[in-house]
Amino acid sequence: MGVIEYQAGITMMVEYRKSHDTKISFDATASDFIGEGSGVPSAFSSFGLDGELRSKPDLGAPGGNILSVYPRAKGSYAVLSGTSMSSSYIAGSHALYMQAKKSKPRGDEIRKVLKNTASISRDYQTSEISSAAKQGSGLVNVLNAVLTTTSISPDHIDLLDTVHFKKSVKIEIKNSGKYTQTYTLSHVPVNALSSYYPPGKTTPLGTPIAAGIWATVKFSSTKVKIAAGKSAKVTLTFQEPAGKTLDFLVYSGFVVATPSTKDGIAVHVPYTGMKGDVGKVPIMDKDEGLPGLSTPTGIDTFPAMVGISGDDLSWNRMSPGYLFDLTSDLPPFIPVIVARLESHTPDLTIRVFNTDTGKFEGFLFNYHSGSAVGPSGRTPAKVDVDGVFDYKYWTWYGYVVNTESPSAKERLLPSGTYTIVVAAQRKLSKGNYPVDFEVNDLGSYRIKTA
Repeated sequence: MGVIEYQAGITMMVEYRKSHDTKISFDATASDFIGEGSGVPSAFSSFGLDGELRSKPDLGAPGGNILSVYPRAKGSYAVLSGTSMSSSYIAGSHALYMQAKKSKPRGDEIRKVLKNTASISRDYQTSEISSAAKQGSGLVNVLNAVLTTTSISPDHIDLLDTVHFKKSVKIEIKNSGKYTQTYTLSHVPVNALSSYYPPGKTTPLGTPIAAGIWATVKFSSTKVKIAAGKSAKVTLTFQEPAGKTLDFLVYSGFVVATPSTKDGIAVHVPYTGMKGDVGKVPIMDKDEGLPGLSTPTGIDTFPAMVGISGDDLSWNRMSPGYLFDLTSDLPPFIPVIVARLESHTPDLTIRVFNTDTGKFEGFLFNYHSGSAVGPSGRTPAKVDVDGVFDYKYWTWYGYVVNTESPSAKERLLPSGTYTIVVAAQRKLSKGNYPVDFEVNDLGSYRIKTA
């Protein structure tokens, strides 16, 4: 990346417009300057992994305080931050790579070479390597991507959790150069991170704590000689870091293949995993007494209906046995199920059972949001920018559907007493109810329907 003064840039553009044959050159004098973000992950960058412990993100790109085009009505240019800035940088990196190679590789092929050759970043103002759960493979480096003659497959390694631990993994190193190359394999360990401290909390920390421990890797061979145009496979044997399983440590690191030639470009692949059983990671925010059943605080039946704020978590929790008259137009007449998710679930369901018989009647349904089934991500923030407690909610008018099928037909339950259960499927499970679910029984309530 190059940086010049604003006025110098204007002068260059003026000369270029006069003649597109204008040549621009720079002297070799080096200058030091403070770079925005210093090439490290931005403070606002979120951490992976995804809900199934798959590697995310893939890699990083400049996205903090970026000056770029903006709607003309709003000034044409603006300084903004976020993935809207970094993703366009990655798109441009793809274009530069394709232009340099004079070809149109598949997107996954370009992704691999960009990940293999990214610059591994450190945490801001420290000597610690940033977790692959935050930086992915590192900061995109198009020059390395264009010049390298080596690749590693796969471009990431998902070790999953202790229960599903992939202890042994094969990688394939390919030499696309013109000459035989000898590669030295090495391991760059990264501090494991703890988000659940102290143990037993259902709300993860906003910023994980470095645990001071890491995974280890053994190689079937630390050196491998590969002829031009050929590939070789190496077996990696991983050992999880020490630590308590209920800390749910997310660990990571990088496996590096360094060519013996002086101008050779080292390539790498990140790995990630979690110490512990991901099926035991808390899903619901029980620290705040959720999930629970409430009613509207007034005649409104949408977001403002639940009286919850950042400092006052007292809300209209209804005791079991309460009668909801769904034929009335006066509040409080509608049950509202309130929940906060602190972790992803493959299937969040609200189930209704007949209290007297124990029969499963169906999944909660309303005409505004449909069936209360399906995958759900964590609720983004405990308290939003306006100081309002953030939550998910579902209103219930007495309707259910029999199955999770999108085409299931809703039906109105008769007046009676029903038990409401909020159940979230645990990660990497088969989805058998109730054994594979975090089950929250909200109690039994009476409803009066038409």
